[in-house]
Amino acid sequence: MARRILWPVFVFVLAMLPACSGGPPDDAVAVVGGHPVRLEAFQWFVERETGRPWTAADGAVACRLLDQFLDREVVLEAARARGLLHRTAGSGKDADVPELLAGLCGPPPTPSPEEVEAAVEREMATPRPERVEARQLVYRTRAEAERAIARLRAGEPWEKVSKDSSLAPNAKVGGGLGWLERGVLPSGIEQALFSARVGTVTGPVEGPGGFHVFEILERCDGGPPDRDAVRKKVLSALVSSLARRHQSACLERLRREAGLVVMRDRLWFGYDGRRTGGTDDDGKSG
Repeated sequence: MARRILWPVFVFVLAMLPACSGGPPDDAVAVVGGHPVRLEAFQWFVERETGRPWTAADGAVACRLLDQFLDREVVLEAARARGLLHRTAGSGKDADVPELLAGLCGPPPTPSPEEVEAAVEREMATPRPERVEARQLVYRTRAEAERAIARLRAGEPWEKVSKDSSLAPNAKVGGGLGWLERGVLPSGIEQALFSARVGTVTGPVEGPGGFHVFEILERCDGGPPDRDAVRKKVLSALVSSLARRHQSACLERLRREAGLVVMRDRLWFGYDGRRTGGTDDDGKSG
């Protein structure tokens, strides 16, 4: 009788051994803070970020999204460990991760006055090049370009001539070129652009794309940059750079604290994203 009772118990214990062995479950793609990260959760994240089925994500996109997803899980785990977020079923799905990360990392450093002044002086040492804002019409032959100029001089709107006949890639919206700096364009085109007055049409000028007709919309003379404008630009760039470096260093510290492990062989793509200092499930360094 005892043998008949013990046999089912023995079978039950054998069945439970894998679950009690401490290894991650089969559907885990990573371990963060000792907790498995399920493949289904990552697939949901891919679909949310791309708006497409997870199966449609190519390797490069999936690698980038996995890095983002694991960073998110690391932040949530760190927040739970510090009592900022409770671990419950489905918790963290709608959490404000940037806000949590800011709380975990603290405020970034600010640039010192000496750093700002040094950067301002470097910018001031580089004179602004002369610039013009222009738009263009493009034609296969000089004769076609000259006919377009005649239409403009007869009073036809630039936009109509551009839409009707120009070969410029953005002809349908007027052929705008934005701001162009002296010293970077083919010599013939540069001469035409920088010798014309604002509001005038110049050309035809032969260039790489055919025969060009230009209208000069605005001009900005070269010379020393405006110091106040440079200071604002420099300060914004320094603040942004320090904030990025601060967050990057903080995330790396949180990854180490969480003991992030990625099971690359359980992914449907070849993961070659950021290494996080963990190991694969086969024990190799990540």
